[in-house]
Amino acid sequence: MPIGQLIRRNFHGERHDNGSIPLISVPRILSRLAQGLLVVFISASIAFLLMKSVKGDEFTHLLESTNTSATLIATLREESGHNAPLLTQYGSWLSRVVRGDLLPSSSHPGDSVASLIRSALPNTLLLMTLALVSSMAGGIALGAWQGVKAGTRFDRASNRITLSIISVPDFWVAMILILLFALHQTWFPTGYMSSNRSDLSTWEMLRDRLHHLVLPWFSLTLINAAAFARYQRAAMRDVASQHFLRTARAKGVPESIVIWNHALRVAVLPLVTIAGMFFPALLVGTILIEKVFSWPGMGSLLTKAVSSRDYALVCGIIIVGSAMAALGSLLADIGRELLDPRLRS
Repeated sequence: MPIGQLIRRNFHGERHDNGSIPLISVPRILSRLAQGLLVVFISASIAFLLMKSVKGDEFTHLLESTNTSATLIATLREESGHNAPLLTQYGSWLSRVVRGDLLPSSSHPGDSVASLIRSALPNTLLLMTLALVSSMAGGIALGAWQGVKAGTRFDRASNRITLSIISVPDFWVAMILILLFALHQTWFPTGYMSSNRSDLSTWEMLRDRLHHLVLPWFSLTLINAAAFARYQRAAMRDVASQHFLRTARAKGVPESIVIWNHALRVAVLPLVTIAGMFFPALLVGTILIEKVFSWPGMGSLLTKAVSSRDYALVCGIIIVGSAMAALGSLLADIGRELLDPRLRS
């Protein structure tokens, strides 16, 4: 079949010659992409309006922290357009954002918002990606096992533990891990991304980075794995009573295959959607964990920007964060369509 005809069939959701359903529904994905762009626009606009509603600006911080005269501050405000009507400021800011110009940072003289985000974002993505993969793997495995062993002593004990972990704030879990494994046992460092030593070889530098990564990664993994486990446990218990499992057992299929190949395959589908919904929460949790461990990512950058009233940097971080949340939701939709053919029919 010509590639153009194949693309058209996937776009319109038509069945292929052999009766199979296209892997993804392109119109639905494009619709979700448009919704994601709208979410980013609304989030950025709300962030701008909230920042402007707060009393003071970056020049107020400059006046408080230096000996700069009030006359010079007034001149800087006039030149930067801060005295213009709010709607004019919003239109000017929005046009620059659309062009990819996120303005210079007032809290980091000489650096643009885009360059600061480019330097901090990879560190946050590293922490988030590792935590998401490990927490999903651990949470799905634990939740599936709890669903299989529902009502047993193991199920009740592990259910209480996961509920206790979810009930504790993210930063408390991080502080407890620091107290146990960094201060009491001194197995891991209390914070930062590396030791900043210049005498280390490449292998030693990698080990040093991994050593600093363990506690922040484990904090995020522990919190999110407990949440995933509770969702997976509920999904597994719902699937356990389905008729197709009884049919498989009646045909003599081994119980292990019934549970892990048939039941888990269906029960894991809601977790894909939940993972997309968890992405914003994971981002917020990462910001808190980064602050506790002084991890040089988006969280540390955001807290410094807020404290110094760096509105351009705050809005830039919110734009990137909302884009990441929209991307997580889009990837979850694509994953569900790839795993569940019923959504593509």
